[in-house]
Amino acid sequence: MTKTRKSALAHLLFKKFGCDVPPPPQVTVEVIDAMVVIRGLGSPNVATMGDLSRHILRKIVNSSCANEIHIIFDQYRSPSIKDDERRLRGSYCGIEKIIHGPQQQSSSCLQGDLNNESFKNAFIRFLASEWKNDSYTSITKSKVLYFTEGDECYKKDGTQCVKVHNMICSQEEADTRMIFHVLQRLAVLEQTNRPISVWIKSNDTDVLAIALANLNPKAQYYLDFGVGDSKKILDLSAIAQKMGSICPAIVGLHAFTGCDYTSSFYNKGKLKPFKLMLSDNKWIELFSRFGTEPKVKEESKKNWKSLHVLCIHRN
Repeated sequence: MTKTRKSALAHLLFKKFGCDVPPPPQVTVEVIDAMVVIRGLGSPNVATMGDLSRHILRKIVNSSCANEIHIIFDQYRSPSIKDDERRLRGSYCGIEKIIHGPQQQSSSCLQGDLNNESFKNAFIRFLASEWKNDSYTSITKSKVLYFTEGDECYKKDGTQCVKVHNMICSQEEADTRMIFHVLQRLAVLEQTNRPISVWIKSNDTDVLAIALANLNPKAQYYLDFGVGDSKKILDLSAIAQKMGSICPAIVGLHAFTGCDYTSSFYNKGKLKPFKLMLSDNKWIELFSRFGTEPKVKEESKKNWKSLHVLCIHRN
């Protein structure tokens, strides 16, 4: 499969429409790609797996400006459409890893162990099991915590921890599941007629594209994107307003020009197809409908063929 730099689309959008802003003092809902946080911790110097669990949750809670935090994990299944992509990233099945409990010695090389999918699955189950305990209330304090484990989602509010049935989800990717959580919660919160703000933390261009295609006009959205010197806080709502009719087309363009599941056009990247899309409203409308037609119409088929040829041969 031909690959392209997904981040090129993010940099393109930031350059053309970007709205960098300072972190807001308070937001209603924060949705976090859990592995982005855990990968950013390196290998913490803690003695036990219980200590590691508390360290991770404390890091998430203390850095959050929201009263409601959603911690979203990927799911690791096999066989999966993601198998080849994970192999390219260096993931492997390896020896089955078992975490016996909080007193087990902490991983001495957490980041290396996270390349083992057996360990990742065991680690996610362990964290979820730990965070359900009453003892973690001293960390969460007054904040409401949602966290995923497999298809299931749990809500921890004080000492109460319950399964959230309307957030059961079979999506493998945290990318799509994060936006699913946002949509589910906004459907409830918008009935309160109070101002709603959403903070999304992810370094993945997929999340940016999916979020732009699913913004609720009643909420204010921020994206915490990148790490270190490249870290940006972006006002997604302002970006979407600048983009106008292009906004719902971005996720179609992203999939069409190459993502984790689809091959890119050889030696073309994303900039030229993006410029091509902007050249004619017909292409913007086509990308906006991408994946929404139960049965692709003949006219759409002709347009897709024409677009395919133009992407390949246009300089």
